[in-house]
Amino acid sequence: MVTHRIIPDVAVAQARVLNDAGWRVRISGLGGRQFAPSEFHQLLTFDRIG
Repeated sequence: MVTHRIIPDVAVAQARVLNDAGWRVRISGLGGRQFAPSEFHQLLTFDRIG
């Protein structure tokens, strides 16, 4: 299943739900970088401020 162009906070929330349900989940950034569940925090807005 693939979801396109959603804001990072929503992508992380959806990915965490799927991961908790047993799916293998990755989030791809615009540059093609793949983020594993252990890296999802890097995508969250509040972690990038400051």
